[in-house]
Amino acid sequence: MFSFIKTTDLMKNTTNSVLDGYEKEWNIVFPSILRTYYLYYNFSEIKNNKGRFPKVIGRFPVSLILPLEDNDTWSVKEYREYIEKGEYVYSVNMQEYVPFAVYEDFVCYFWEKKTGEVYMYGSTMDSELVKIFDSVEDFFLALNEGVKKAERKRFKFF
Repeated sequence: MFSFIKTTDLMKNTTNSVLDGYEKEWNIVFPSILRTYYLYYNFSEIKNNKGRFPKVIGRFPVSLILPLEDNDTWSVKEYREYIEKGEYVYSVNMQEYVPFAVYEDFVCYFWEKKTGEVYMYGSTMDSELVKIFDSVEDFFLALNEGVKKAERKRFKFF
């Protein structure tokens, strides 16, 4: 299910109790596929070729599944805090949506708390969320397919 992952020494598994704590703090229930991802692959990297990342839809790639907590990169926690304070380019209601993936600073992917649907918001787009998948699982399947397509083309991400 997670063939888009490039295993590294940076991977830092989390625990069910940590996930349960975030669910309580943020008033959410992680989609099961995302819970599994964080349990085993938190802080992992996405396969890429010379900095070119696989696309999930159209021309929009994904460079990072946000880790839960701070490290040397952005995290779900940081994105939520910045957006809630109005200190970031995205103006998204954190009571309804949870950030979970990004493409650098240009595109952020969110899942909707009630339905689990996936939306994207880009700094180069109109200032509204656009639904792109029915679930985080569909998003991950598309990311896997993006990596497979690139591998068939000898890692030439386009």
